[in-house]
Amino acid sequence: GQKTCSYSATRALSPGTHTYRFAAAYCDLPTQFECEDDDGFYLSDTLDVTFIVDRIPPVLTIAGGPDRSTSQVLKAGSGAFVFAASEAVTFLCSIDDGEEVPCASPFRLPKYLKNGSHTFNLSGFDVVGNGGVATRSFRVDLFHPKKCKKGKSKSAKAKRKKCVAKNTKNKKAWKKKHGLK
Repeated sequence: GQKTCSYSATRALSPGTHTYRFAAAYCDLPTQFECEDDDGFYLSDTLDVTFIVDRIPPVLTIAGGPDRSTSQVLKAGSGAFVFAASEAVTFLCSIDDGEEVPCASPFRLPKYLKNGSHTFNLSGFDVVGNGGVATRSFRVDLFHPKKCKKGKSKSAKAKRKKCVAKNTKNKKAWKKKHGLK
């Protein structure tokens, strides 16, 4: 008759390639007991199953994009992070404590970021679930002009003109601070 068998490793397998060999055999004698002494026992087929044990996490590298130490984000939505991994992975990205979302390189910065320090978080998982992470801190420094109210009266128009002039002066100072034209 047919019998099904399974095999469990009795020790942890080392990383690398392994092969299990399964042998199918049959006995042409009338009872199983008569086959136990190997008389009438025949090997009918073998099957080799090769697999890889991978316990090595991928190495993730952020190769480009805004960096706290060298460059800032000066325009809303500008800049992108360029990244790679040491093996094929599924990438997930987030900004600060935001939700991780599937992503690919380059990952464009969202427009909603406010002035100040932020962190780009990158994680990646290979086909067997090993994970790697990388992060990069960066700063956002956008010019935000003050809202200038409109009005019909002479004093409202004067206030608006003064507000617009102050915004222009502040924008020039901000550009000078960042070496922009």
